[in-house]
Amino acid sequence: MSKALEQIHRERLENVGLFVSEPYPENHVLSLGVIVGKPTSTRGNSIENFKYGYEDIDMDAPDVTLFFHDGYWIVMAQEGVPEPGPGDFTNRWNTVEEAVEDIIDFFLGDPTRMKIKEKARLEVRARIAKWKEENQS
Repeated sequence: MSKALEQIHRERLENVGLFVSEPYPENHVLSLGVIVGKPTSTRGNSIENFKYGYEDIDMDAPDVTLFFHDGYWIVMAQEGVPEPGPGDFTNRWNTVEEAVEDIIDFFLGDPTRMKIKEKARLEVRARIAKWKEENQS
């Protein structure tokens, strides 16, 4: 059974300044799920020099996906491929209200999860810079 995000919950996210995508098609693996992101124009948790765009909106933080699966609302943030990386998470909630509050906390509340992602990004950038320096011709 798929469940779409009801308008009241979409508006809750949008009213605090977050972007909410149109839902995935019903036959998609994340059936009726949505992407939620924080535009650069919204104050809150972000990652320095993070640039990401969705449609015409510039984001300054990794997005999350919200979808319903097996009786739970799932909030997933994963940048690591193929496995989750530092700061990636998948939270399972009994209610959509809990899931929405988790998303709001990630983007606008406690910065701990965002800071873990930021630290991991900085470490990767440092490794790349070091590799480039060591391998210049």
